[in-house]
Amino acid sequence: MIVFTYIVLRAVWVEPVHDELATLFHYIDYNTIWGKGTVLDANNHLLNSFLGKVCYSVFGDHIWAIRLPNVFSFLLFFYAAYRLAGLLRYEYTKYFFLIGMTCIPYVLDYFAYCRGYGMSMAFMLMAVCFFLEINKEYRSGKAIMMAVLLVLGIYANLNILITAVLMMGYIGIKLLIEARKYDDWKPFYYYVVLCIMVVFSLYFAAVHAYSLKMNGALYYGSKDGLWLTTGATLSQFVLMTTSIIVKYALIAVIALLILHVIYAWISKGSFAVFQAPATLLIGLFIGNLVAIELMRWLLDTNYPEDRVGMQLIFLLICAVVFTLNEYLLISWISVVFVALPFVAHTYFNFRTSAFSPDDRMEKEDFYLFRKEMGRTKSVAFYLTQQLTYAYHVRKNNPLNFSVPNLFDRHLSFNEEIVSSKIDGVNDAKSEGYTLLRYNTRTWQTIFRRKKQYAYQEMKAAGYERKEPLTTADVFYNLIDTSWTQITGDHVKIIIECKVNTPELSRETLVLVVDQTDAKGNNRYHGFNLNWAAGKNREYTFRKIVEFSPGELKDLKIYLYNPNAFSYTILKEKVIFKVAE
Repeated sequence: MIVFTYIVLRAVWVEPVHDELATLFHYIDYNTIWGKGTVLDANNHLLNSFLGKVCYSVFGDHIWAIRLPNVFSFLLFFYAAYRLAGLLRYEYTKYFFLIGMTCIPYVLDYFAYCRGYGMSMAFMLMAVCFFLEINKEYRSGKAIMMAVLLVLGIYANLNILITAVLMMGYIGIKLLIEARKYDDWKPFYYYVVLCIMVVFSLYFAAVHAYSLKMNGALYYGSKDGLWLTTGATLSQFVLMTTSIIVKYALIAVIALLILHVIYAWISKGSFAVFQAPATLLIGLFIGNLVAIELMRWLLDTNYPEDRVGMQLIFLLICAVVFTLNEYLLISWISVVFVALPFVAHTYFNFRTSAFSPDDRMEKEDFYLFRKEMGRTKSVAFYLTQQLTYAYHVRKNNPLNFSVPNLFDRHLSFNEEIVSSKIDGVNDAKSEGYTLLRYNTRTWQTIFRRKKQYAYQEMKAAGYERKEPLTTADVFYNLIDTSWTQITGDHVKIIIECKVNTPELSRETLVLVVDQTDAKGNNRYHGFNLNWAAGKNREYTFRKIVEFSPGELKDLKIYLYNPNAFSYTILKEKVIFKVAE
């Protein structure tokens, strides 16, 4: 109950991360989870997006609402861990096991996020319970439950597919052997039918995975090796270290697990070995490692990184604890897993997270940024902060907001107010800026430019719409520097528009900036106005850009209307200012 309360409070209090907002903006807002126009990205965990949409429809546009499916999936996860603990021989090891499985702060983060990882772990672990029970005594009902849980888990997170194949495949082989031995083929035939149904039920997941692969959307992870990509990243968040000692300790543990299976086979025979839960759990853990390696070399996939390999954490704990439980004299070693929540205790909090703390923005930082930028200053955000900025706008002032310029690790900035991330690359860009705030929890760094220009308005170059304009054009130009000759050392352009969009979709209007400098380098970025405006149909937005005409070859700022919806520009004002 304490752990569940902790998860509930995190779901309510912790600000959303970039990936959650991508799920909200791209898939949940307008139910664009599947079909034409869907954003092809591995961030779309189908079941998570669908259940998030259900909660969004019931409770409204709240982050806590779309997190509910994962929050409540923890109850299933805990129940599954409790049932597994019940299979252990020694009472004290049950408590060690439960604490190790259910109190890792890094893992608990994902039960309070709108991501697919938490619920997929719950479905997988519950399926493991049925898997072990079926191995003892086959029952069709339990096989169906295992299959349903695995299908749900795969739709929540494609990465548990390997575990599902290993479990379903093992039961199939076991039934085939028993059918030949006892000449009773009915259970095997029924199981084959069940497997066929599972394959067909995964049609949409297969299409989704294929589409992601063909569009280069399975980008997360790397080919730098199983330890560096998977082992070290998981160790960093679970043990707070990437020490090489962990690597060799893990190799030693794997070797000992294999030796246990060999010893048990020799001393007890094959039947007893495969009846033992420890053997199956070892098989699932090592089978995952082997499959990951094979997929890397045969299918050219990436090794899973951090959360993508989360299932390995639980399979390893299960394999080790159940193996130790086979030996009375050393079963107490399971107590090491009690240390897991204490080793990473600093990750227990209600403000930030173990993974990706820099992909969120706290309210206080947003309020400071909004105060500093006012309505006439140019602003810029680091690329992965744009969704968090848009979310705070949506929750605070969605009817009147500024659209920021963007930069990343390869691009610099020259705007008056800048939100960055403090690191070796971005910090070097801050010369000439005054630090206003550095948030140690999110790494968000807010700067104000020291150099301020005195501007004079170029009234001849400006423009103000006198009458509303209704249009369905796909492109509507707001600025095109080819229209007029702009001179001066430094220029600021202020664009302010009020629009009315009767029809809404995932991309109703996108404000696009297409800029090419004198050297031919292009900067192109778009800001979906729906992100900030939400479901509001009428709102005002501003875009402010600064540049030196001598360093600029071309600048276009326009509204992109991909659906060719009819909308009205109620007000449009463009002000050109040149530094005196």
